[in-house]
Amino acid sequence: NGDDVFSVFIERSRLNEVTEKQMESNGRKLNIYSYSKLGYRITVLGEVSMQVVKQVAVSVEAKRG
Repeated sequence: NGDDVFSVFIERSRLNEVTEKQMESNGRKLNIYSYSKLGYRITVLGEVSMQVVKQVAVSVEAKRG
């Protein structure tokens, strides 16, 4: 619909945990999902459902280039 927004952050990390949070700002819900994969921390946050945030996060793949 064009109104949904999310961001993806990728950083090197030794953490090996999953974080799932829901926050509210200015009356709008913000979902955050973060997990580690192959030495990187992948975090997705946005004003979309938790299901969408998780799907985006787990769809991130490493590619050689």
